[in-house]
Amino acid sequence: MKKIRLKSALCALTVLVMSSSGLSVHAEQTAYKTYSKTVAGKAVNVAEIPKGSMSGYIAIGQNKVGGVQPMSAMAKAFSAKVAVNGTFFNAYEKQGPFLPNGNLINKGELIHKYDNGTSFTITKDGSAQIGRIKTSISATAHDTQHTVGVYGINRKVGAQGIYLYTDRWGKNLGIKSGINIMVDRDGKVIKKVSGEDAEIPQGGFVLNVSGSSSALSRFASACSEGSTVSWKYEVSGLDNNDLMLAVGAGPMVLKNSQKITDMQSYKDEGFTEAKILSNAGARSAIGIKANGNIIIATTTAKVSELAGIMLSLGCTDAMNLDGGASSGLYANGRFISSPGRNLSNILYFK
Repeated sequence: MKKIRLKSALCALTVLVMSSSGLSVHAEQTAYKTYSKTVAGKAVNVAEIPKGSMSGYIAIGQNKVGGVQPMSAMAKAFSAKVAVNGTFFNAYEKQGPFLPNGNLINKGELIHKYDNGTSFTITKDGSAQIGRIKTSISATAHDTQHTVGVYGINRKVGAQGIYLYTDRWGKNLGIKSGINIMVDRDGKVIKKVSGEDAEIPQGGFVLNVSGSSSALSRFASACSEGSTVSWKYEVSGLDNNDLMLAVGAGPMVLKNSQKITDMQSYKDEGFTEAKILSNAGARSAIGIKANGNIIIATTTAKVSELAGIMLSLGCTDAMNLDGGASSGLYANGRFISSPGRNLSNILYFK
């Protein structure tokens, strides 16, 4: 994707245009534009990113899954031009980790798996898509050609299964239960411990085997020190599954220019709480226009009302992002909408 660089003098220019319709446009001399608009009596702040003009990325709080950080700090650390809050997370944990509740893929790397809801994605060719995806992870012990499914990545372990942790989780696993298999960046098992914490090799990973089924025991036995172990993930559900970026949230509110406002559709995506199903609140949404432009909007509304708002902004497909105190929109070095808490992750463009 082509990146546009402008001289700092031009970037400082801002033109404010007021039209007779009440639309105020902030036309920064950049690859994007921001504006405010009243839709069905609701004030909406918008950032529009032309197709292919900027690349999209994800930043995570304190650069680790489960960390939180001010949105402005993340945006500035990565020189973001436009940023919006990303997926839901366990914001009300007292001590953390504040784990995300959505799929996260950044630069083609799966950071977190959580298939409920809808995902905003960008493919290797730069096209944006919105839809429901399914991720599957597998690990292979190459000495025995034993392949197993991995239940989760960079999340809390369950009572039974194999869980994978990359250095996006941090330096140490912090988990003593089960068997921890440490694998370096070259795919070599460097250590295997039981009932002990494990250090996550930089560029490598740790597999935690929890439970005592015969299949799990056979896999753990095959991962002897010095042996080769690898993992991979696959994505299905979209027209183009060659993803460089994905941020999962939802529900979907607009598909092929058709509004999705019924509660059952939201429940089918896994949403059951009133704050998603029926309550009004601060909202962030992202959508795609027919020409491929990306629309990011913040407002105060019910999730079901986002359908009409995003359609009015020209989108054919759109979805809800995390909202409430998480809702924030940042552009050109300042907040257009300010979040009320530290965030687990953001989606940004530059």
